[in-house]
Amino acid sequence: MSFTDELLAGLEAESEFCSIRRKGRYVTGAARFPAVMYSLVLEHVNGGLKPILRNGEKITCRIEAGDIVDCGVKQFTVERGTYIEVYDYSTTTAIFIRLYVISSGEDEWLALYIDENPSTPWWSKKE
Repeated sequence: MSFTDELLAGLEAESEFCSIRRKGRYVTGAARFPAVMYSLVLEHVNGGLKPILRNGEKITCRIEAGDIVDCGVKQFTVERGTYIEVYDYSTTTAIFIRLYVISSGEDEWLALYIDENPSTPWWSKKE
């Protein structure tokens, strides 16, 4: 079971939408929640990362604001968010997690996106 599988299994009951896709060994996950769940979901993500970080690296960036532009047209506003980059040395896997509070002007929601790449070339040669 992948990190993405385990993480989203613990959140699926609270999500409005949850999806996991695979291509080869690459795994992506996406979930949508009410915006008020931001702290709860972030806490769950950080808790899920604890075992990996015993032998890994984590980079966290806080997002204050942003735009989602599709084909040159602004579609949504990112009100706030967190970007987490993780390197699991035990499995030589790179994991990228994005947590965004998104606004359409009429609606607001929390989006969680995960990209898990166990085939990353970061460890393809000795450094």
